[in-house]
Amino acid sequence: MIQKTNYIQILLEFFYLIKKHPISSFIFLLGILLSGSVQLIGFGLIYPATMMALNHSQSKEHNPILNKVESIFTFFDIQFNLTNVILGIVISVIFSSAFLLLAQYYQHNFLRKLDIKLRKDFFQKVLNSSWGALSRLNHGEFVSIGTREIENYKILIKYDFMILANLINIIFFLLFSLLVDWKVISVTVGLVTLNSFIFFPFYKIIMTLGQKNVKESSLYNSTLIEIAKAFKYIKTSSNENKVLSYLDRYIVSLPRFYFKSMILSDFTARFSEVLIVITFAFIIYLSIVIFHTPVENLTVIFAILVRTLPEVKLLTDNINRAVHSSVSRIAIDSMLDTISASEYGVKPVSSISLEENEIKNILLDNVGFGYSSENLLLKNFSFEFEKGKFYAITGQTGAGKSTLLDLISGILKPLSGKVKINQIPLESYDIKEIHKRLGYLTQENLILNGSIYENLIWGIDRDISEKELDEALVLSQTKEFISTRNIHEELFQSGANLSGGQKQRISIARVLLGKFDFILMDEPTSALDASTEQQFMENLAKLKDQIGLIYVTHRKETLKYADSIIEF
Repeated sequence: MIQKTNYIQILLEFFYLIKKHPISSFIFLLGILLSGSVQLIGFGLIYPATMMALNHSQSKEHNPILNKVESIFTFFDIQFNLTNVILGIVISVIFSSAFLLLAQYYQHNFLRKLDIKLRKDFFQKVLNSSWGALSRLNHGEFVSIGTREIENYKILIKYDFMILANLINIIFFLLFSLLVDWKVISVTVGLVTLNSFIFFPFYKIIMTLGQKNVKESSLYNSTLIEIAKAFKYIKTSSNENKVLSYLDRYIVSLPRFYFKSMILSDFTARFSEVLIVITFAFIIYLSIVIFHTPVENLTVIFAILVRTLPEVKLLTDNINRAVHSSVSRIAIDSMLDTISASEYGVKPVSSISLEENEIKNILLDNVGFGYSSENLLLKNFSFEFEKGKFYAITGQTGAGKSTLLDLISGILKPLSGKVKINQIPLESYDIKEIHKRLGYLTQENLILNGSIYENLIWGIDRDISEKELDEALVLSQTKEFISTRNIHEELFQSGANLSGGQKQRISIARVLLGKFDFILMDEPTSALDASTEQQFMENLAKLKDQIGLIYVTHRKETLKYADSIIEF
């Protein structure tokens, strides 16, 4: 989307937000404008209050400002005196704060909804992308964006709102001040603008550091994911110190990036304070010595400057924070662009329905596939799979057995030839409709936080009867180990309180509960002992007349259950 740098990106990002969410942005801006307008009324009353306090009110017949203020008080039937003027200042401050509070409430509520939408949109785009893209996805980058970068992007929008509020307040104050003494305020505007340009090089450095930090954090997350998967190996090989040494790079680099960013941020904050004090002192000198500004005008100008200069500092700080967070948008867009550019995967071009809502046969017609045209895993491969028969696929590792299942399932698209369902090209169907009738037991066992029962029925969009559940548990050899524990027992993270074989049997039971026409199984018994494997295959053979089964195996013992064997 927006790939600019520094303050330009922040500005464009906010314009994009206003365009995409006009109503929310308008309500927030309206609140800020009302707050600033009421606040200006309070500042406007400082002038007559000062004149009255200095006993200059008797000359109001020669003072158009006092005459105008008095006419407003008279219109509302309010006596024009010092007490009521001061009371008006207090009331304006209260109303200004109330409008600002309402605007901020709406802002926070909007950011809450934006956070939810950002996360939903991100995960939806990732999960709905092709398998070709997902298979090459950087897991650390995915985790980093899903947890940290989306949060940082929300912070960027928050500071964009705050920057706009700062600018509106500053403009309001300066425009009003021009009516009081245009010479002093013109010099003030020039000095403030000059001060702002001083910080641009610092913002560029901060953004560069932020981009490096995002990249390093993604690599760090990927490393932690792989280490977590290999805890058992690390312990059984006593490689704890080697892992610690490997992590030293990130343990040192990430705090270093943070240190540099914070030092620069703190430096710009303190430097801006010094510049504001110098600016304020210079304005006082110009007002008194050079321009000979009247005391009553000077009082109003100083009151506005006391309110405006901190607003300028806030503006500087908010730009600083926004720049620090702006790299998150680039990280999010970069991942989504990579995903959308993937060339693999089947996307529906029409919505042909399955005849009788059933997959009767699957045909691979002269299919060719490879991750590069020079190195094909499959070349002119043809085969027809029929419902009611079992097919075993065996061969050497890396020969293309799992790839064949991926092509049948539709998550990969052949470079040549066609995959057909009921004699109709697979791409003619909505792939989601096909997956309702075509089950796939992959090598990865999906175990989520929750109970054993919740994991068994996960992803099944229908009510499961006790009889169906019991049959699936018996067929998958899951009933045996579940009988010794509660089916509603909560599992540890990633099923840490289950063995590899138990996880695999839960996954098998889940796919059997799907009531599919065809089931693809990739090494379905790899984590099972020989006895359990034999019993499972014998149970599975009882379903031969009901389903078509295509399974990849290295176990020669399981080949006897197949009606046909495909050897790579």
